[in-house]
Amino acid sequence: MSAPGVDILAAWSPKASSATTRAFDDLPVLAKELAYGAGQIDPIQAVNPSLVCDALEADYIEMLCSLSDHPPEDLKIISDKDITCEKTSELGIGAILNYPSMSDGAAINNSFDGFNYLRTVTNVGFPNSIYKATIGVEPQLNVTVTPSVLSFKSLNEKQQFKVYVNGPAFTKVSWVVSTDLVWSDGFHNIRSPIVIWTYFLINF
Repeated sequence: MSAPGVDILAAWSPKASSATTRAFDDLPVLAKELAYGAGQIDPIQAVNPSLVCDALEADYIEMLCSLSDHPPEDLKIISDKDITCEKTSELGIGAILNYPSMSDGAAINNSFDGFNYLRTVTNVGFPNSIYKATIGVEPQLNVTVTPSVLSFKSLNEKQQFKVYVNGPAFTKVSWVVSTDLVWSDGFHNIRSPIVIWTYFLINF
């Protein structure tokens, strides 16, 4: 097991997994965010979360409805419900699911006008807290966060923010360009990976 759960950290030893202890070879990795190993977790910080993204059953159903190749019978197998998909968001799967990470594909040799992501976070950290957004440096991506500051007055308070990503045309096959968004209140650092991958655009 190369990715132990937080609940068994007390009994976990790095010696037990070669996948985690050999995850670093000092060589550049082109896949970037998609090539991470199990990594290491900070158990002290893990029990003191701050901002969380809630994803309910309805959110996952909306995501599945956005996949055109999922017939109703498949959705019933997954959800155990009779689901009639209504018109869903045209923003894309990565945009509509309230998940910390953000990812989309861009066609080779075509600059992308931009991807929009809407996220809702719930404050489970300090009652009165201010989080400021920082974007990692990646010359091939332009990332804008609105608002760039989240101010919470109470626990379980929810706030939304939007992320807009655009960039020039990518010319390499199976190329992955990534950066991250970090919200920080000076004590907590909440990191969301942002990944853009390339694909061939085939015209029939």
